[in-house]
Formats: sequence, structure tokens, C-alpha cells
Amino acid sequence: MVDEVLYYSDDKGVKITNRQAIFGKKSYELRTIISIRVTKNPKNPKTPILLVVFGTIFIIIGTVRFHIFELFIGIFSFIFGIIDLLAKPTYMIKLLQTKGEYVPISSRDKERIEQITDALEAAIATGSKFERKDG
Repeated sequence: MVDEVLYYSDDKGVKITNRQAIFGKKSYELRTIISIRVTKNPKNPKTPILLVVFGTIFIIIGTVRFHIFELFIGIFSFIFGIIDLLAKPTYMIKLLQTKGEYVPISSRDKERIEQITDALEAAIATGSKFERKDG
């Protein structure tokens, strides 16, 4: 019997061992994981571009007509459109198990997602080696 080996742990509730992957309160047995994929949530640029365009129009109208409300709506829309355009994409880890596909974690921090994925792959690879020796 092999002792539990820790491959990854962080202060946000993620723990990867040679037996299981724990994401907060949910845990997955590594022997049931068929594959691991990292996907990037596709960003739709239409919404932030429309916010910037309408914001610019409202800023112009509000300035020309001296309407504070239109100017405020324009500035608000423009700023949120720019923030949305500059936001980082969201990365997700997808685990395929016999029961289906699960997304146990997503984050804008690409490095963290890569570290967790590397730990999962290493733990699964090591776990399968131990199973072959025992079996």
C-alpha cells in the first residue's frame, strides 16, 4: 500500500494527492478520471465594443445638449466597455469521468490552472504506475 503523496496544495481549497483531487468541498478519485483538459472560456467582444460605441455616442450627445444624465450614462458605459475588453479570459479544468464531464475549477490565473493540471497529470501517471505494480 502506497502512502498518500501530495502533488499540489493551495490556500483556496485545492489539494491534489496520488489518490484524489479535492476542489473545495468536492473531491474526485483519480482512478475514475479518464482525461483532463484545460479550456479557455471564449470572450465575446461584441458586448464591450457596443458599450464603448454607445458610451461614446452618449458622451457626445450629453456634452452637446448639456445633459448630465446622458453624459453620466455615456461615461459609465464607456468605462465598463473598456474594462470588459481588457479583462483576462477565464481558464477552466475539465475532468472527464465515467459519469460525465465536470468543471471543478475555473480561474483567470492561467499559471495556477497550469500548475493544478500538471499536478493532476503527474498524480494520475504515478498512480497508474503504482496500480500496475500492485496488480
